[in-house]
Amino acid sequence: MKMIPVHTLDYLDSWLTLRSRWESIPGFSVAIAKDGEIVFSHSYGRANLETEEIMHPNHLFRVASHSKTFTATAVLQLQEQGKLRIDDQIIAHLGWLAEHSDSRWKAVTIRQLLSHSAGIVRDGVDSDFWNLRRSFPDRDVLREEILRTDLVYEPNTKLKYSNYGYGILGELIEQASGMSYAEYVKKNIIDAVGLKYTYPDLSNDMLSQLATGYSRLNLSKGRFAFPHIHTNALAAATGFCSTAGDLAIFFSALRIGTGQLLRDESKREMRRMQWQSTYSDEGYALGLSIQQAGGRSLVGHGGGLPGFITRSYLDIDDGLAVVVCSNGYDAWSTSIAKAVYALIDLFGEEAPREEHAKFEGRFSTFFGVSEVIATAQGLRMIYPNSWYPIDDISSLSVVDDTTLRIAETDSYSSGGELIHYVFSDDGSIQQVTEAGSVLMLSSDGDIRQIWT
Repeated sequence: MKMIPVHTLDYLDSWLTLRSRWESIPGFSVAIAKDGEIVFSHSYGRANLETEEIMHPNHLFRVASHSKTFTATAVLQLQEQGKLRIDDQIIAHLGWLAEHSDSRWKAVTIRQLLSHSAGIVRDGVDSDFWNLRRSFPDRDVLREEILRTDLVYEPNTKLKYSNYGYGILGELIEQASGMSYAEYVKKNIIDAVGLKYTYPDLSNDMLSQLATGYSRLNLSKGRFAFPHIHTNALAAATGFCSTAGDLAIFFSALRIGTGQLLRDESKREMRRMQWQSTYSDEGYALGLSIQQAGGRSLVGHGGGLPGFITRSYLDIDDGLAVVVCSNGYDAWSTSIAKAVYALIDLFGEEAPREEHAKFEGRFSTFFGVSEVIATAQGLRMIYPNSWYPIDDISSLSVVDDTTLRIAETDSYSSGGELIHYVFSDDGSIQQVTEAGSVLMLSSDGDIRQIWT
């Protein structure tokens, strides 16, 4: 697609502002990149509820399993350098795994680790580090737990997500490169594409930039803040800290033809689906999830660490990347990202007709919030106070300078009826009546009692 029209970007900011006021999540950042160029970067809500610090685009988030995409990129770079082959058996590079009592380990390949098909336990024998009851494992603990845990499934038979598998890949990168994991990814990925706010794990020099992560709401409608934690030997699986903008640039660099990070043949291999998820429409490639959504072919990753939920997507055809990072454990980052794509597609590639602009407005009733928007295809009415804003949509046609008709809508709505406008002398909307009912103009969707 062409560059996104300014009208669309302005609407996205307005919509996200509305949603941030009605949702209870502490804060979130949204970035959009087109062909590697950031075209939208806005933040909403609070980075810290206690101090009421306002979220801004340079606040860092724990982006958790996004780390796997960085790790997979590093492994494929090392293959390009001739230091390994992804179809090598892992024991050929990490000899300590040959000591495992489960002989099936001899067949496990690097590709299987990358695609979560090695059959390895997800989070070791004591995964309470996710509940902050213990520290994330260091290398010695990771090795010890791997060696005393048999494979859960036969290798190369199904998708079985494993953070421990990616912990092993972190050690592989160190062995093959002769550098620490952090040093390698900083030099060959972070610095190579100019990421200014990305770190492989928590460090003291970036704590002031880090948003505070919060729990989901409890029954008292309150939240508690999580402490910031080091992920140690699982940094390659879940340690990264970044911004929405940096992630948008990173995923854009993985598009075919950019000449960045990897050769195109490696990028094709990286995004080739290896396994289909059992309970969702997502598949998994090599450090990338794969999904069809709204007619788009999306690759990306999600991430969840105590207090943070994040999601990144890249449309591999038109180079449009959308990233959502949030500091609330119950945030709908995936739904937000998909809604951004849906709204961009609804508005279209061209600016709307100039004469339609006067009908645009946001209205409030006791039932909810409705909005008339001008798109490249004409006027539409949507219900924006949702993360699924176009699930219920009506097409509107112009009758005259002050009247619209509800041309196409749900059978239970007011199809065929009229929307009447009263305009002030300056052209602003003074009153709107939809199918005989007066709508309240309301940019924030609030309501008030109108009877006595």
